[in-house]
Order: sequence, then C-alpha cells, then structure tokens
Amino acid sequence: MRFVLVTLLMLPFAAGAEPRRVAVLELGNPAALEGQEVSYLAGLVRGEALRLPVDRFLVMTRENLLELLPPGRTLEDCVGDCDVETGRNIGADFVLSGEVVRFGGELRLVLRLHETREGRLLADATARAPSVLGLEGPVVEAARAALSGLALRRRELPPPPVADDGPAPLSDAALSFAEVDIDALEAYDRAVRADRGRGSPAEKAAAWRTVGARAPKWKAFADGRAAAWEAHAAKLRAERDARQRRAESRDRDWRRLARLLRLEVVSPAEKRRWAEAFLQVYGYDERDNPYVDELVRHAYDRETRLPATTPVERELERAVGRFVRLVTPDQDFTGILRGYNGLRALIDVEGRLVDVRAEDIRRVAVLRR
Repeated sequence: MRFVLVTLLMLPFAAGAEPRRVAVLELGNPAALEGQEVSYLAGLVRGEALRLPVDRFLVMTRENLLELLPPGRTLEDCVGDCDVETGRNIGADFVLSGEVVRFGGELRLVLRLHETREGRLLADATARAPSVLGLEGPVVEAARAALSGLALRRRELPPPPVADDGPAPLSDAALSFAEVDIDALEAYDRAVRADRGRGSPAEKAAAWRTVGARAPKWKAFADGRAAAWEAHAAKLRAERDARQRRAESRDRDWRRLARLLRLEVVSPAEKRRWAEAFLQVYGYDERDNPYVDELVRHAYDRETRLPATTPVERELERAVGRFVRLVTPDQDFTGILRGYNGLRALIDVEGRLVDVRAEDIRRVAVLRR
C-alpha cells in the first residue's frame, strides 16, 4: 500500500507565471522493512524537498492534501501504478514517488519524477547500500538528484514546434485552361514549378498569389495553396525562434554551471548531481548541447562512483573506453562505452550518446579489446 506524503510543492517557471505543483509521495516497501524505517527514509526525501527555496515552493499539511482528493477517495486507495493518476487528482503538475526493494543482496531506493499531464518520466535516481543503516546518505543524494532537474526546468522552454514537409505534394492539376489568357497560364506554370522546386515557402506562396491575382477562375485554388505555404513558413519561423530561445537559455545555464564546476569547495558528488541535471534537461546530442564532453567528465566522475558489487557492475567498470554491447530487456546497445558512474552507463552509438540505467543492463560483452 502506498500513502501520499504531506508534501506539495509549487514552482513558478517564470515571474508572474502560474505556480507549478509537485507532489512527493510516500515510499513503497516491497523490501518489507520495518514501518518506522520506511517512514524515516521518507522523511529524508521530504527533508530534501523542504531545502528548496521557500520563495518558489510551498509545503502543504496532510490535512490540506486530503481536502484535494476527489470525494470518496482516501490515501489508502492509491497502490501500484496510480502515482500519476493521484497527482492529477490533486492538481499536481509533477509527482515524485519511490520504493525500497532488495536486489543483488543489497537494499535499493528508487525515486522517479513524473510529469502528470502526459505521464512522462522526467528523472530518476537510485540509492543503494548493504543494509538499511547505510541508506541514509545515498537517499539524501538521490532525492537531491531527482529534484534538481526541476530547478533547471523552471527556465526550460516548451519543445519547439516541429515543422513537417509542408503541404501535400501537388498532383497534376485538374483545372480547365479554356479561355485562359497566356499571362495567367504562364503564371500558373511558374507557380507549379516553384511549388515542386527547392525555393523557400515564402517564394512558393508569392508565386501562387500571383496566379490568384491574374486568373480569377483559379483564385480560390491558388490562394489556398499560397495560404498552405505561408502557414508552413510560419511553422518554420516558430521552430527556429523556439530553438534560438532554448539555446540562449541553455547557454545562460551553462555560464553559471561552468563557474560552479571550477570551484574546489564543491564536492565531486555535487558536481556530478548538477552535471546530470543539465544533461537531463538539454540532452546528450552535441548538436543541441555543445557542453556534453565537459558535463560527462563530471557526471561520470570515478571519485563519486559507488563500489561495484555485481559481476555486471564490475564488467562495466573495466569496459569504459572499449567497444561493447550492452544487453537490456528492451534492446541492445553497441558502441564505445564513454562512462559509468555506478548508476548509469553512457555509450556512444554511431556518434549518438545514449544514457542507460545500470540496473537495466543484464550483460556486458566487450567486442574489441
């Protein structure tokens, strides 16, 4: 049974914007720990939430949260995969959930941050230790890592609109040329050539506007075709402008993060946490995130790596820098293993960096020594 914690956080993405709310849920307990042990671990997660800036976050009481549930629902009704649904029911924009499991002879606490509107997984973090006594520090670090993405996401722009290939290809015109003057016919011919050519959408729209002006009989068709190309041009401009704004936001974040990464008073673990958060927000593709190489160096810092306890983990440590195949339940990844930090493996697959959770890897095959 999973109970909702007494925490609801509200985060404004920008000055004057509607606050964004984050619900932190109680921990599941498949590991069958004592109730007070699970409550203590949940308190550590909640404590990290309370460390967030008070000017952007609000902590609600359990009584407030109960008032937000739909009539007839109780906290005890939420089990299994209903975390996102519960978040929607109480009006939360994001929901942080977790559970304690036993795996490979050790205890692991897995935290996951979801966006409730579409149910997308935004971030996850894992704490591990041989016993419950050793979980305290790793749980605090995992909670910070799971929540740190939200701090960066307050400046993240919405995804840019994706422009398609424009209007459907122009078929052979089924128009009657009877009693059409040659000037209009030539304008139509130029518009057809432009439509099928490599000119800009604006040039194609202008060619069709000319046809509409010179041939009244074709005006509706020509103006419709021009409007379609003008709409496509507007999508391309919106996509370009959104990417530019996103790049500007990314560069502002990097200028601040780069200063933090140079400080000796900041621990390697903290640097890893911020580097991972930046990579989660802006991705591993160097075309969209030119700072990947520097971030990978900190996100996969060997000083912050947890001790290897399983054969797969030990093989991952030895395979960094080699050509490997990582086998997971869903798919295999073949390429150069760029990094491994005890939680994730970063593999270069034909020039594309892919971040794979270590706990999902079933086998590591070194293909070239």
